[in-house]
Amino acid sequence: MCGVNDDDRIGSAAGCPTGAAQAGGSGAAAVSRLDSVERMRVLAHPTRALILGALRVRGDMTVGQLSEVVGEAAGSVSYHLGKLEKGGLVRRVPSPDGDGRKSCWQAVAPVTEFGDVSDGDDLESENMMLHTFGVMASRMLDRFLEARHAMSDEWADALDLSDTVIRMTPADLDALGAEIGEVVARWKSRCDAEHHESDGSENVSVSWMLYRLVL
Repeated sequence: MCGVNDDDRIGSAAGCPTGAAQAGGSGAAAVSRLDSVERMRVLAHPTRALILGALRVRGDMTVGQLSEVVGEAAGSVSYHLGKLEKGGLVRRVPSPDGDGRKSCWQAVAPVTEFGDVSDGDDLESENMMLHTFGVMASRMLDRFLEARHAMSDEWADALDLSDTVIRMTPADLDALGAEIGEVVARWKSRCDAEHHESDGSENVSVSWMLYRLVL
């Protein structure tokens, strides 16, 4: 799902909910940097990670729309949006229909990356956040499995889950992670250029995890 190094970017719309298929709006920045323990802790919560992922995949949304997507009460969604806003990960935007009574939100950037954090608690905070991403990846798979019976046979059968163990050095791991990232980026660029909403394509979760195995 996510590798961790000095130039790591956390991807995914939901599983690793901090990255996504597209930015929430045309004014979005390219990257949000987690350059403090406080910002890491903001994302160390499944509901916030899911909200951020939803905004990155679906674009600007109201509190009511987000409430339906994440399955949380509007008050809870508003609370978590406030935390994400304070962390610089989302922002308020005008409602598309011009209704000033609606609270509409946008992801600040389509991708989140780790910055340099010197605080002694950074490893603990990073672990909390990465654990959240693992939980979210599992939750997204559960949502797919629950909806699978209602999908076409083609989409229900279109999945690939596998794993393996490789003996390697930390440098090897970093190189493999970079190579996987390049492959995914190439496919993303190609598919973004070729596909649109009415051609039968759908958003697909692409996640990978590389870490030292402990048994």
